[in-house]
Amino acid sequence: ERKVGLEEEKEEEEEEEKRINYDDFTQVRARCRELYGSLCDPLFRASTFMRFPQDAHGAISVDAFYQYVLKRNQQDRVAISLAQYDSDNDGFLTVEELEAWVGKHVTSGRVQHLLGIDKYFVT
Repeated sequence: ERKVGLEEEKEEEEEEEKRINYDDFTQVRARCRELYGSLCDPLFRASTFMRFPQDAHGAISVDAFYQYVLKRNQQDRVAISLAQYDSDNDGFLTVEELEAWVGKHVTSGRVQHLLGIDKYFVT
C-alpha cells in the first residue's frame, strides 16, 4: 500500500504545471539577450509577464508563456507577410491587396495561423 501512495505522489508531481517567477523570468531574459541580442527583449518585458495569471507566489505558467511566444512569433510572421502586399508602403492594405493575400493563403492552405488567438496574445 505504501508503494501505491508514493507512485501516486510521483504522478502528481509529474503532472504539476511548471511555473516561473519574475526573478527567474528576468534571468531567462538575460540569457536570451546573451544568445540572441536584444531581439527577444519585447518578449521579456514586465508588462508581458503581467499579462499572465499569477499564483500566490507571483509565478506564471511556463507553458502559457511558451504558447504566447509561439503565437507572437506567428503574428510577426503574418505581419511581415501582409506587409509584402502593401504596394504603396503606407502601412495599410487596400481591399484588393487584402483579397490577394487571403486568396494566396487560402489556396495554399496556410490559414491555420489565423485561428485560435488567445486573449493573452492581443497586444
